[in-house]
Amino acid sequence: MERHGHAGTSIHTRWKDMRGRCLNPRHKWFGDYGGRGISICKEWESFSQFLADMGYPPSKNHSLDRIDPDKGYCQENCRWATQTTQCRNFSNRNNKFGHRGVNLQKGKYRAYLYVQKKQVFLGSFETAKEAIAARIEGEQKHWGAS
Repeated sequence: MERHGHAGTSIHTRWKDMRGRCLNPRHKWFGDYGGRGISICKEWESFSQFLADMGYPPSKNHSLDRIDPDKGYCQENCRWATQTTQCRNFSNRNNKFGHRGVNLQKGKYRAYLYVQKKQVFLGSFETAKEAIAARIEGEQKHWGAS
């Protein structure tokens, strides 16, 4: 067993949570991580190497984020990010319209996004193209995204 002097610290807890999501089929989020193939690089089996690669988060408001949400945990694909950044960075794997924040409900295409953890409804539209355009406009207005 590795001794590193960080047991019980917030960074060690974040490392353990990452491992649970990817490696423990009983973890409540396993289906969204390990269950869909999200893995952890061999180097990060060691907490000390994880800490050497990532360093400490800049603030208590930063958590571990995968830059490409469809790839695994490794130094090249991870960063410390705020909840706001993470809300903008998630997989489109369940979205058949090719753009997050667009769905079909009761025959209408709906566009929405999240601002400060609250859903903002952007409207109902006749076509997916119109809903995607509204979503992009909403991203620019609320997030300053290009």
